[in-house]
Amino acid sequence: MKILFVSNSLNGLFHFRMDVMMHLKSIGYEVVGVVPSSDRNKLDVNGLKILYVPLHRTSKNFYHDLSFFFSLLRVFISEKPDYVFNYTVKPNIYATLAARLFRVSSSMMMAGLGYPFSNNNLSSRLARGLYRVALNFSDNLLLLNESNVESVKRLELCNSEKIIFLEGGEGVNLQRFQYHDNLSDKVCFIFVGRLLREKGVLDFLEAAGEIKRLYPKVGFQIAGSADIHSPCSLKPEEIEAIKTSDVVDYLGYIDMAKKLEDAGIVLVIPSYYPEGLNRSLMEGCAAGKPIITTNQPGCRELVVDGVNGFLVPVQRPKVLADAMLRYISLPDDKKRCMSIESRRLAESRFNVENVYRIYESILERAVKKQ
Repeated sequence: MKILFVSNSLNGLFHFRMDVMMHLKSIGYEVVGVVPSSDRNKLDVNGLKILYVPLHRTSKNFYHDLSFFFSLLRVFISEKPDYVFNYTVKPNIYATLAARLFRVSSSMMMAGLGYPFSNNNLSSRLARGLYRVALNFSDNLLLLNESNVESVKRLELCNSEKIIFLEGGEGVNLQRFQYHDNLSDKVCFIFVGRLLREKGVLDFLEAAGEIKRLYPKVGFQIAGSADIHSPCSLKPEEIEAIKTSDVVDYLGYIDMAKKLEDAGIVLVIPSYYPEGLNRSLMEGCAAGKPIITTNQPGCRELVVDGVNGFLVPVQRPKVLADAMLRYISLPDDKKRCMSIESRRLAESRFNVENVYRIYESILERAVKKQ
């Protein structure tokens, strides 16, 4: 049985779904990824077959979308897939329609509702309309947080029976992200994510400045890279200011599994982005790192306030700084407890093994329908 995984980013496909893809391959499925041509040769893809198609993920040019659609049709003709999993807006719409034309079953994931549902301009309304059409032809809609489930039902985007709620998001590999004792005589607050305004990176920077004046030896780091395709990406001069800042150390794109082996780390992501379930926070939990994040859907699920970290309101750098100060002032035994509780939360809710079973169930049902 051949399965296509279609996404608007090789990086996204690799970091969010590679475990699932490799698992399905290990139990006998033939797995093929379909990603934009611009991502060619950017990552080692663990021996998986990857096809590249012309996809401009933020373009509003109809001819770009048409080119993507016809490229997908050629992929279906050449690969003859038996099932298709689609991710992100354009694959969700166009790959689902292509699958329908070839009478191939498919499922789509909305990791977060994103811009088509947070704006009301013409292109957003058109995208919402196309989503409704595509959802008529999709077997399942995979969602990652309760807020998104409620929104989809309220907007009546699809039959509620199609919704599959992944309560632990897309999961985290607990073997790769192992627990490490976090106790240290030094504290380092680290922001991880794309350098987007809505990810809260500037709020982190402002809060870090306040803390640094009081505790010069406390560390602050930013790990992540720019996303030139996103409308909420930081401006080049803002990114340059981060790189040259004497408040934070800019790490760029790093291996998070390796980084999270360090002791003394607290993960701080003050996001107000329309998240699904924040991947970096899940990885931090798995490695036993205390978490400071917002009460935004997709973030708040990663923290039991006061138990494994702290929740703060969105876009409140002063409150964020206060939460950092609260952590700094904790006794060592409480810091260690927070670390242990983060790992416990990951084991109980975010184990990728649970996600494997859901994908297997989807494919088993599809076989029975044939």
